[in-house]
Formats: sequence, structure tokens, C-alpha cells
Amino acid sequence: SFGDGTVDVVTCCYGYMFPTDKAAALSETLRVLKPGGLLVATTWDRVDMLKISRDIMTAVLGAPPPPP
Repeated sequence: SFGDGTVDVVTCCYGYMFPTDKAAALSETLRVLKPGGLLVATTWDRVDMLKISRDIMTAVLGAPPPPP
């Protein structure tokens, strides 16, 4: 666990897309960031790419992946 305002930078690649309580996840991130700290986050922008990923994963794994 990190203390309040103790982190300079938080990076999150697709992580905010999956929690059931997204507001709580972001709130916790903001809690640990120092004043003026930096948050770098990514999310899927083009869902049409998901079909390609799903098709490839299905072919490789033999079953479709869970929904995003």
C-alpha cells in the first residue's frame, strides 16, 4: 500500500477498463499521486480491433476470450 501523495508518476495500460468500480480505482490512483503528479493511462479506442484480437485468440486458444 502506498501513502497519500507519495508517487510522482502512475502508468496504467488498460487497467481502468476492467474494475467494477472504476471511480474507486481512479480515486485510489489520485490519492497516491503527489500534487502535480502525472497519470498516464491508456484504454481501447477502436473496438473494431477487438474482432481481430478475438479471432486470433480463438484460433490460438481454441476458445473465444472473455468479453472486454
